[in-house]
Amino acid sequence: MADVSIEYPSEGEVVHYHAYTFQVKVVEGALHVRISVDGGPWHPCRESMGLWWYDWCGYASGEHKAMARIEKRGEIVIHSDLRRFKVELEP
Repeated sequence: MADVSIEYPSEGEVVHYHAYTFQVKVVEGALHVRISVDGGPWHPCRESMGLWWYDWCGYASGEHKAMARIEKRGEIVIHSDLRRFKVELEP
C-alpha cells in the first residue's frame, strides 16, 4: 500500500454534486493529512473510522486534480499520486 492515496473521487470519476467529500487512506503514523485541489492551498483533513476526509464545496464544473500529503514525525512529508476527476454540475 502507498503511504497516502486518495480513494475518492476515483481516477476519472465524474462528480455531479455541489458538495463532495474526499476520502484519503494513509499508513499508520501520519500526524497531519492535507489535500490540495487544482494546485491550491493545503487544507487539513479530518480523521474518522480510520480514514481521512475533506469536505469540498464552492467549486465549478470542469476538469480538476487533487493531491494529498501526510506529515510524519521528523518533518517527513509524503505526497500521493495526482488524482484527476471531472465535475459536471446541473445549472
